[in-house]
Amino acid sequence: MPKKEKNPFIAQRIAIARARVDMKQKEAADALGMSINTYRNWEQGNNEPNSFDLVRLAKLFKTSTDFLLNSPYSSLDGLGLDESEQRLISAFRGLDPSRQETVLSFVDDQSKLGSLEQSTLPDKEE
Repeated sequence: MPKKEKNPFIAQRIAIARARVDMKQKEAADALGMSINTYRNWEQGNNEPNSFDLVRLAKLFKTSTDFLLNSPYSSLDGLGLDESEQRLISAFRGLDPSRQETVLSFVDDQSKLGSLEQSTLPDKEE
């Protein structure tokens, strides 16, 4: 049987996702119920998690499997989003929770301003 080709990005993405939730490798390994060596091998690229463990990692790190697999747009396919909307969503998903909250506050403020501006415009006469 041919050897499975490794994803060159998954190790890095696992480490990034862990860092975003401010968790140590040992804490992640304990939360997943595995040895620190098994977990470290994933972050060092020596081994890769299976699909079951990939889902568990995504849940633990509050991210998506798409992010861990370095596939920023695949979960957005079929939603009718243009490229700029997909980029915005992918960038948002890559932020830590504090920065996500900042972005959401900004968008809420802009939305309120837009509504206010619309309500103060004079009605057009037909």
